[in-house]
Amino acid sequence: MDYIYTSDSGFSKKSELGNKGANLVLMTQLGLPIPGGFVVSITAYKHWLKSGLLPEDAIAEAMTELEQKMGRRLGAGLEVSVRSSAPVSMPGMMKINILSMQG
Repeated sequence: MDYIYTSDSGFSKKSELGNKGANLVLMTQLGLPIPGGFVVSITAYKHWLKSGLLPEDAIAEAMTELEQKMGRRLGAGLEVSVRSSAPVSMPGMMKINILSMQG
């Protein structure tokens, strides 16, 4: 069972990677200059919901591979961004968040 996919893996199933993850893979396939990265799959999320366990070893391995690919280490020149994404966009979510912040 795969929990982690790299942006250059070629795997782009939105139901497994979410919208953003699948689009990162697509942009990589198109040859667009995007930074390296990896996606923690929706299967990993479902496993976490049931067991409370993250695929920590797989995440650590993917992070090590990213550091090697980028030639930098986390905390020493390598910055990462963590984003969540559903397989389908949810219109109105930004509006709800903005309204709740305005209180």
